[in-house]
Amino acid sequence: MKKTTKIIMSILFILSMSIIVYYNFISPVKIVVTDVKCQNWDATFESIQAFATNYRNGDYDKNTTIIHNFNEMLPSKDPKEYMTIYITLKGTNRCLFEPYLVDGFISKMKNHKDMALYSFTLSDVEPMQLLRSSEREGQLVLDVFIGNRSNEEIKKFVQGLTIWTTNKGKFFGEQKAIVQLDDVEKIYIER
Repeated sequence: MKKTTKIIMSILFILSMSIIVYYNFISPVKIVVTDVKCQNWDATFESIQAFATNYRNGDYDKNTTIIHNFNEMLPSKDPKEYMTIYITLKGTNRCLFEPYLVDGFISKMKNHKDMALYSFTLSDVEPMQLLRSSEREGQLVLDVFIGNRSNEEIKKFVQGLTIWTTNKGKFFGEQKAIVQLDDVEKIYIER
């Protein structure tokens, strides 16, 4: 009986230590996509053109703005052929010991790569500071040219995106993770 109790206590101790090590050192931050909103730009063509001029002249923050398929001019003069995609990420800090600063950017596109013009990193919109054992949401923003694409094509484009995230903590350093959007079901398209 004594031996059985020791074995059970040892197993429980090892199991609890494994959980503590996993959540605090190996995978302290969990990032998931909660929803994606795709909206037509409500801006006038002049303001869209002003954005294009700034990017063309290099008047943008190269640390937080990523140019995907934007060359010289916008592909169309119709503002209804453009869309802004807002990707909402929820970060959960499972670590009991330290806060983390989370950043992320769109790193890959599987479908309709030609649609993406430029995107902004998570830290450009608002840095996601996760305190100990807390949750917080942040947004990635991607501006795209949709032309005459259907809602199904836009949804397929979104589901082909890959987000690269980094979690920085003072004591445990930096950890990287990849978030795929292929199984995201909450994709809202407003035209």
